[in-house]
Amino acid sequence: MNPFSNNKNTTLNYDLFLLCQEKNTGTLFLQTNRQKSAQVSLQHGVITKMSFEDKNGLEAIEDFKTAVYSKTQFIPYFSSHLSTQADIKCSKTALSMLGYDEYLEEINCSTESVI
Repeated sequence: MNPFSNNKNTTLNYDLFLLCQEKNTGTLFLQTNRQKSAQVSLQHGVITKMSFEDKNGLEAIEDFKTAVYSKTQFIPYFSSHLSTQADIKCSKTALSMLGYDEYLEEINCSTESVI
């Protein structure tokens, strides 16, 4: 069941939800309907880095939440070379800011980044 079916960014939210829940490692690449790009790096289901155009880390989250995505692709075990400014120190904080509060226990991921 998709817990994000009422959200306009269902694909992004559900993709991230599943990737975290399944403890995946790799990079999720996203493209918006306005041709902007974004990335989320995961290690064992923990968000380690985020970027949206010129914004990095937690600063990028508001843009992640408001964008409408036209394409998403997850590449397992691919580690993108994002700046250290894109680091996420606490995956639980990032997930909470993205609106995952009621699903954090279901995702059951670490609260600390593994980098």
